[in-house]
Amino acid sequence: MGQFLFLLALCALGVRFWPSEDLAQPEQDLQARTCHRLTELRQLAAAGRVAAMVTLGQSFEMGHGLEQNPDSARAWFRKAADAGSAEGAWQLAILLAADTSPPEAEIRELLNRAARSGHAAAGWKLGDAWESALGGPASPDSAFSWYRRAAQAGVDEARTSLALCYVSGIGCTPDTVRALGWMQSAADAGSARAQSWLGRWRLSLLTPADSLQALHDLREAAVKGEGQARVQLASLLGQGPLAWRNERESAFWLRLAAHSGEVAAWTPWARCLEWGRGTRASTREARQWYQRAAEAGDGLAALRLGRMHREGRGGRNSRQQALGWFLKAQQLGETEALHELGRTFEHGARPGDARWQGAVAWYRVGVQRNQLDCQLALARMLHRAPASADEELEAWALLENAADRDHREARLELGRWLLEAEPENGGAARAWQLFQQAIAQGSRDALYTSGQMRLRGQGVPRDRHEAFRFFHRAAERGLAEAWRELGNCYRFGWGTATDFRQAEQCFAQARLLGAEVPPP
Repeated sequence: MGQFLFLLALCALGVRFWPSEDLAQPEQDLQARTCHRLTELRQLAAAGRVAAMVTLGQSFEMGHGLEQNPDSARAWFRKAADAGSAEGAWQLAILLAADTSPPEAEIRELLNRAARSGHAAAGWKLGDAWESALGGPASPDSAFSWYRRAAQAGVDEARTSLALCYVSGIGCTPDTVRALGWMQSAADAGSARAQSWLGRWRLSLLTPADSLQALHDLREAAVKGEGQARVQLASLLGQGPLAWRNERESAFWLRLAAHSGEVAAWTPWARCLEWGRGTRASTREARQWYQRAAEAGDGLAALRLGRMHREGRGGRNSRQQALGWFLKAQQLGETEALHELGRTFEHGARPGDARWQGAVAWYRVGVQRNQLDCQLALARMLHRAPASADEELEAWALLENAADRDHREARLELGRWLLEAEPENGGAARAWQLFQQAIAQGSRDALYTSGQMRLRGQGVPRDRHEAFRFFHRAAERGLAEAWRELGNCYRFGWGTATDFRQAEQCFAQARLLGAEVPPP
């Protein structure tokens, strides 16, 4: 294919072309002819033919008939550009942009020269330079103007950029109709970026027809390699409507996006690897991807990486490494990291020691930032070992506040405290209300405790049938203690018919899940 493109370029320059039957000659003959063509090409370039200069530059850049040599490519592109070639200026700008430290001002000047000479693609990238302040000041008006000129000249990506200007009002008045018109035009011409944007926009309309079209648009863009489309498509396939869900395909697109350098895919792909969702589980690889994402500034990745280090998943456990990543996550704005920092200090701590004080300190920072998990954890610590009556009062106040703010575990904990502290003074009735609220939020522990209250008539009328139903619901959600109590119901006929065989099956399930079951 490379030889064909090279021959085609020579043909366009007027270089003598051999008859087609010569193409069947041995490889050495083909190489000899290539050297002869290069000689002719050099002669044309020396005679001032700028097209020959550009073709020589491309040959050195791509290694077509020559050994790759970026310096020689740059030199020939510069000669062509200095001779007034728009294509030479464009190719030199592209080559310079790939440098480790690209000369932004020179790139902008080259794009300007090429664009003003009628090079449409250079006009599009010049619009990018004006929008992003590459190599000079930003100017939304100039960006819009160059995008429009390039779009009208048929550059598909310029149409997408122009549409985004109309969306956001960059250099123009926002105009949704024009934005959609240009975006659809770019998508119809095959722009993956436009197809991706249209897919995301149609999803926001929340109509079945638009959602199906969105799925189609995103898939088209993903197939063409558009990274954002791959991430969005993976999200739809993993978490969208049930009819669309396909964990394996979701993981497939995330893997492609992650390996192609789409930073937004790194954390979700790591999560797939961590839990084996749609792909083979590998906690070691998950750690690596979380670390890449965390080092790129993803706070959620840093948080999850800290947990893996603390728990020893994907490698040896390291409390210091965990603390380091939790600190980074907190610095990146993940308030949940404050709770994890407190938990890490609290593990193995004794009341009053350095770890205990460290945990309290981090939980207090979390409370100041309205982190409800920190509020619950601090309340538990102060209640467990209050240094004074004021700390006991603070614990109750913290828990009440978290429960009032709909924190499920805080409601469950407050209900338990009330049952212990003042069961006969309205505490049990209040606890019952809290447990029902927690049940509505999906708490299986609240189901179990409600069953206990019904069985004993604690704060509510005794009702063994109702207790049986609570235990049954909690057991269905995998709570070991609920299976044990369900076995007792079958064994003693509480709320159901006595059934020793069924009771033993329940006890066996409870043991399997880790609950202690007394001998018969």
